[in-house]
Amino acid sequence: MPGWPVIALHSFLNGGVPARCAHVERLPASANDRIPPTYAPASETAKSRALLRSHSAPLAVPLQKPIIVMNSTRDVTGRNTAEERLRMGSEWATLVVGDREARVRVTGPALDPDRPHLFPSIGEYPIYDAFVYQAMLADEPRNEVFREAIVRQAPGATVLEIGCGPDLFWSLCAADAGADRVVAIESLGDSARRAEKLARVRAPGRISVVPGLSTEVTLAERADLCVAEVVGCIGGSEGMARVIEDARERLLSPGAQVVPHRVRTLAATVCLADLMPDGPGVSESVVPYVQSVFRAADSFFDLRMCVGGIGYDAIRSTTGDVEDLRFNDGDHRQSGELRLTATRPGGVDGLLLWLDLQGRRGGEHLDTLATQTNWLPVYVPLLAGEPISLVPGDVIELEVSCELSADGVHPEYRFAGTVRHTDGRRVPVTAESLYGGSAFRQSPLHEALFGAAEPAGPARDGRAGQPSDAAAVQP
Repeated sequence: MPGWPVIALHSFLNGGVPARCAHVERLPASANDRIPPTYAPASETAKSRALLRSHSAPLAVPLQKPIIVMNSTRDVTGRNTAEERLRMGSEWATLVVGDREARVRVTGPALDPDRPHLFPSIGEYPIYDAFVYQAMLADEPRNEVFREAIVRQAPGATVLEIGCGPDLFWSLCAADAGADRVVAIESLGDSARRAEKLARVRAPGRISVVPGLSTEVTLAERADLCVAEVVGCIGGSEGMARVIEDARERLLSPGAQVVPHRVRTLAATVCLADLMPDGPGVSESVVPYVQSVFRAADSFFDLRMCVGGIGYDAIRSTTGDVEDLRFNDGDHRQSGELRLTATRPGGVDGLLLWLDLQGRRGGEHLDTLATQTNWLPVYVPLLAGEPISLVPGDVIELEVSCELSADGVHPEYRFAGTVRHTDGRRVPVTAESLYGGSAFRQSPLHEALFGAAEPAGPARDGRAGQPSDAAAVQP
């Protein structure tokens, strides 16, 4: 599940419609009004609408444009002060969860996918809408890894897809590739109903859709091949390790293969302050997704944020493994030691986490920092007041711990250790990336992004407006 769907849609608008397998599902004609122009450059709006009008498959829940309350930070003359623009930004959107509200800094109506930008990690909760589903369809680098693995392994097999969505992408791909039988499990009720209708039209009698959670359903027959695109922006953050362990116990035959074969989460140091010198913020188009995460968690907390528009030139150290999930070897390592050596001088204020994914054993690898994809790198802020100045040769030694959250599925990641400077100094460092329930505005990123000057408090009655959900939030 992506951290941010705009990259793939931007690619889709520029390069046409990519195929997942032998089929491509289409959006309805009315969809041209469901994706606001703010999500694409103005010059491409006409092209995007022409493409969308040509599509004809059922949508999931349509994206809703939020009602945002903007609060300008101004001096007594009515002008924004330079200090406040730098420290807090010029506009804020009000967020509401139950009877409480907070605010988030807004940088503008839309974002440039080729420049550094922030987007929340949304797949863990899960938050899916028509926009996200279409963006996943358009993510060709990601899709090619799965397609190649399925086409090679599906012929003659009983195939299980976990999390098929409304469009049955990989189930249809497996059926087209010659699978004997395909079973598709989908936990979201609306998506399951749409998938059932599509299966009757596209592959009658060949694909069975089972609504529910894979950890709760039972099947009449065990599968030989399992396709599970339940990979988070941190590989295991959507609970895939637990899902596959359960599937092997109850749903898969001995020796069954899993797609993807392997998912590694890599890490390096980074300085977000240098990438975003004007301070962190999100575009107006991203605000509804931020609020949807808070509403899914039923609280404000230091949510997991992704950074798009960057590549390997952003990192400032060697790399190391945070996770190594080998699903066909039964080896799910999600903790251990992480040692990073500084390769460039300058400040460091966090860790950057990204994926190296392999669809099948011996297949090609997808590096999500080197390739533009929906799996955006995750920024994990160091819990320190200021960036830590490093020189080449300085070493950060961290112990990575991973424990399941209260729901027993989604992991939470913590980092604790020491910076060893070449001059002998040692500085303790900690960081964390949690599923929910953490303190709000604890990290420097979240303090700047959500405004330390106004802590979350009870929502005021009679406000001019409130944000509406951007997506279907179905925990």
